Amino acid sequence: MNTKQFKTTAFMAFLKTLMMIFNLVFFLIGFTLMIIGLYGLKFFQQFFAFTPSLSIYYPLISIGLFMMLVGALSFWCTPKGIAWLLKIYAMVIFLLFLTIFSFSIFFTVKHDSIESTLKNGIERSMQNYQNSSKAIDLLQAKFKCCGSKNYTDWFGTQWANQHKNVPKSCCKNKNQCVNQDLNILNSTDIYHKGCFSKIDSLINEKYLIIVCLNFISSFVILGGSFLSCLLAKNLNKHKYEQMS
Repeated sequence: MNTKQFKTTAFMAFLKTLMMIFNLVFFLIGFTLMIIGLYGLKFFQQFFAFTPSLSIYYPLISIGLFMMLVGALSFWCTPKGIAWLLKIYAMVIFLLFLTIFSFSIFFTVKHDSIESTLKNGIERSMQNYQNSSKAIDLLQAKFKCCGSKNYTDWFGTQWANQHKNVPKSCCKNKNQCVNQDLNILNSTDIYHKGCFSKIDSLINEKYLIIVCLNFISSFVILGGSFLSCLLAKNLNKHKYEQMS
C-alpha cells in the first residue's frame, strides 16, 4: 500500500467513524422529535376543542419514528461501505432536512394563527355554553381562570342572560362560592384572570423551545447528508486507486 492509498484508507476510516457518530445522533434526534411530538400532543390536547390546528404534532411524531427506523438501518449500511447505499441514505436524510426545516417554518408561521384560533374558540365556547359546557369548564378549572380576557366576559354571554353570573368552574372553592349576581367590587370567590391571557404566555414558552429544537435538528441532519455524500465519494475513489 502506497502513501496515497494509506491516506485515503485512513481518511475513510475517519469518515466512517464520524458517520457512525452521526447515525447515533440521527437516531437520537428522531427519538427526541417523537418525544417532543408526544409531549406537545399531551400538553396541548386540552386545547383541541378550541383549536384543532394543534394536531400538527402528529406529523412530528411520524417524522421521529421514521428517523429512528432510518437511523437503525444506517448502523448496518455504514460499516458495509457500499457507496450507492450511502448515496440513497444521503438523499433520504436530505429530504428529511427539507421536511423538518419546512415544518419548523410552518410551525413558526402558524403561531399567530393558533393564538387567534384559540381566542376565538374560547369565546365561541362561552357563547355556546348552554349547549356544550364541558370543554370550557375543564379549561377554567385546570388553569384557574375565568372568561377569555377576564371574568366579566361571561356577563355578555347568552348563558348569563344579562346577569353578572359566571360558571361554577370559575370558583376557587365550589362548595363555598358566590358565582351569581356578582358584586364587581367584592368578587373574591372566583378567578379574575382570563383563560386566553393565562394560556397565551404558557403556549409561547413551549412554542419557543420546540421551534428551536426543530431548527437545530434540521441543520444537524443537513450536515449528515453532506457527510454521507463525502464518504460515498471517497469509497469510489478508494476502489479506483486499488484498481490502478
